[in-house]
Order: sequence, then structure tokens, then C-alpha cells
Amino acid sequence: MTDSPPEGPSSAEVTAAFIRDAKFHQVLRGYRIDDVDRFLEDLATRIDKDGKLSSGDVSNITFARGLRGYAVRDVDAYLESLARTIAPG
Repeated sequence: MTDSPPEGPSSAEVTAAFIRDAKFHQVLRGYRIDDVDRFLEDLATRIDKDGKLSSGDVSNITFARGLRGYAVRDVDAYLESLARTIAPG
């Protein structure tokens, strides 16, 4: 894994596979991995089913924190980028 957080997608790249492939640094205290992974899988499933997402689908989400989690800044930056890329909603 690289030292930089995952880059956000262009609108053409927001696919279920792109979301499922998101990787984040793991840190001692961060967002609970299961919560983030479940949320991303739910988003990917919506794309598979409906073919689209709105920025409302990824805005204002909160995750519990715990030991051995995903780096908060990485997840937040990814979701903010994703929200800016997809249609308002």
C-alpha cells in the first residue's frame, strides 16, 4: 500500500468495482473496518441495482471508532471526493 490516501474518482469511474476496490491505511485508532467496509459494499450494491448514487448517499455518514481501524482522514477524504463527483441529491 502507498503512503497517500486513495484518490477520488472522476464521474466516469464511479462504478461498483471502483468502490469495492477502495483501500485505506490501517491505524491503531480509526474508523471500525467492518463499518466502513459494510457501508462501501452497500454503496456498491446500490450501483449494481440502480446504476447510480447521489451525493446524499455518501454525505454526513459517521462511523464508530475503534482499535485497528481505517485512518479517519483517508476515509473522510475519499468520501468527500466521491460526494463531489456524483450528482447532487
